[in-house]
Amino acid sequence: MRQTSQLSGASPLLGERADFVQSAFLQALELQGDVAEVGVYEGHTSRRFASYIESLGLSKTVHMFDCFAGLPDIATSFERSTAVGDGLSPGNYHSSVETTLSVMRGLTQFRLHVGLFDDTIPNFSQPLCFIHADADLYLSTVRAIELADRCLVPGGMIIFDDYRDPGFPGVEEAILSHLDLGVYELWALGDHTQCLAVKGESPFEEMMHTPSAQTLTPARILDD
Repeated sequence: MRQTSQLSGASPLLGERADFVQSAFLQALELQGDVAEVGVYEGHTSRRFASYIESLGLSKTVHMFDCFAGLPDIATSFERSTAVGDGLSPGNYHSSVETTLSVMRGLTQFRLHVGLFDDTIPNFSQPLCFIHADADLYLSTVRAIELADRCLVPGGMIIFDDYRDPGFPGVEEAILSHLDLGVYELWALGDHTQCLAVKGESPFEEMMHTPSAQTLTPARILDD
């Protein structure tokens, strides 16, 4: 198991949730394949990934998907009618390529995939061991799931931020409608708005049975 000390410290955007992302990321590094982040904002979380990978001398690349223009105007009518607050407003979480490159300064094992997810994700086909999806919107989360379906290696993991967050209802809706629970094991972190999907049977039983992680079955998801 990888040591966690070199990846300590919270991402400015994730806050306390960064610990859960970190734990899954460290486990996934044991697998073949690269790392991806879908929705990078300024790039602070991706920097943590790339910095740790480079410190270990691993031959992995962090693939960073974002349009860098903030949220696109693609929220569904369901999202618009049920979201709490104004988090879905077009342009929210706007950054820039220049800002992200500045955040990533000094690192080399990363690649920016600039553009709408509809344009960038379908053209990507490299094996991945880990995906961090912070896509906020229904359609964007669907694209992240499609990326996982196509590219995650067996045992690979995808973490979804904003799961069951009332400000971003499309994330849970996309997971319920598009994540194949015959292919993935789905786990939720009870204290935070995140869930973890493992492709196939997880080889990391120690992590999966921590007090903060609980297994979710299709019936449990629909009944909650």
